[in-house]
Amino acid sequence: MSKLAVAESDWIEIDEYEASRDAWTATCPVLQHFRKQVLNANLGVPDTLRVMLICGADVVESFIVPNVWRVDHLGVILSKQHGVVALDRKGSDSKAIIFNSDYLYKRRENIIYAAQFVENSISSTKVRLCVKRGFSIHYLVPQPVIPYIVANKLYLDMSKKSSL
Repeated sequence: MSKLAVAESDWIEIDEYEASRDAWTATCPVLQHFRKQVLNANLGVPDTLRVMLICGADVVESFIVPNVWRVDHLGVILSKQHGVVALDRKGSDSKAIIFNSDYLYKRRENIIYAAQFVENSISSTKVRLCVKRGFSIHYLVPQPVIPYIVANKLYLDMSKKSSL
C-alpha cells in the first residue's frame, strides 16, 4: 500500500523492513535499524546522524499515557541519536503537551516542532475511521491506495457498507 501511495513521487522511497517482518515491530527498533543501516553504508555520514520519528501531536501525547509505550523505548526515541519531529493538528498543541509533562519536558531538546503553514488535519487514524464508518476517502489518500484497501478489506466494520 505504501508503494502505491508514493508510486508517482520521484523523491520518496519505500523500505520494506517493517512490512517484511512476521509480526508488528515497535517504533524504537525500527528507528535503530535505519540509523544503523545508514551509518554502515559508508556514506561518510557522521555518527551524530539522527533518524527521527515524524508524528502528530496525538502520538507525542500518547508518550505519557501509561502502558502505551515502553519506557526504555521512549528513552531511546527521545535521545540525541533519534528524536521526534512533532506536527500539530487542529485541537492539539505539542508545546503544551511537552510543557505539562515532566518526562517530556526533560527531553524537550530532542523534540522539534514542525510548523504547518497550511492546516492539514488528515491523519491515518482519521482515514481508518472514515473507512470503518463507510465514508469516502477520495482526496484523503492517493487514488491507487483506495482499490488496495477495498480489495484487502482493510479497516472495515463489516456491519457497514463502504462507499469508498
